[in-house]
Amino acid sequence: MRDGVQEYEYLRLLADIDGNTVRADSVVNSIIKQPFGPHSIGNLDVWSYDARAWDENRIRMGKMIDRLIRLKKGGK
Repeated sequence: MRDGVQEYEYLRLLADIDGNTVRADSVVNSIIKQPFGPHSIGNLDVWSYDARAWDENRIRMGKMIDRLIRLKKGGK
C-alpha cells in the first residue's frame, strides 16, 4: 500500500513546476514497470520493492524541484 503513496505529492509538484509530466514520468518509469495494460495482467511485480531505489528517486525529485524553483526565481 505504501508504494507510491508518499511520492504522489512530490510527483505532482514536480509536474506542476515543470508545466508538463516529462520529468515526473521519467521518475515513475524508473521505479514502476508497466502498471497498466496487457503486460500488467496477472503480474504482481510491476512495482520496485527496492527501498533504496525509492529513496534515491525521492531525493532526485527533491533536487529537481529545488533546482526548478531556484531557476524560476532567477537563481542558480
